[in-house]
Amino acid sequence: MEGAVQLGPENQWRRVIEFLQRSEGAPLEALELLGTPLNPQEFMEILQMTPGLRKLVFDGILATAEILDRLSGPAALTPSIDSEYEVVDMNSIRIPLCPKLETLELHNYSQPPLALADMALSRCQLSTTAQARVGGELSLDAPCYSTLKNLIFIGDVSPSPSNNPAFQACRDRGLRIIERCCSFQSSLAIRSST
Repeated sequence: MEGAVQLGPENQWRRVIEFLQRSEGAPLEALELLGTPLNPQEFMEILQMTPGLRKLVFDGILATAEILDRLSGPAALTPSIDSEYEVVDMNSIRIPLCPKLETLELHNYSQPPLALADMALSRCQLSTTAQARVGGELSLDAPCYSTLKNLIFIGDVSPSPSNNPAFQACRDRGLRIIERCCSFQSSLAIRSST
């Protein structure tokens, strides 16, 4: 990533989390975590501290069911064709991790595809101009999230999403699904918008 800070796997990852906590005022747009010794809980902490991410790159092994669920747009916010959706209670809406996420890149993803396809579908249906009906009344105060535009698979991906029917609805909604072969590289890259 251009203009990125590079940290190798020899670094202690608690320090990276502490760095992100201290950098709270600097919005990050891109984060790349490859070949790291992170566990899913540490990864979740990092994602919670980086709500401005537009691009996220990480090892497929970190794509646990819990992470994918937290990245998912809530079912209650899935807009219909006319970009309106029904919400019973605005306070019950859970904001997904990385609400501005537009590009998700997974390296060597080998998990079952259904949870990832569900997450991608929930994010590729979101509209930046959606309105919500709260208790029957039209509201412009409903949270709205960026649409996932690119889902990129790098390296050994099994099973391939290209012909997987679970991803067809995502493609139908404009999600670009890209597969590439690539050599392994271990890194952490952080890019700020400032």
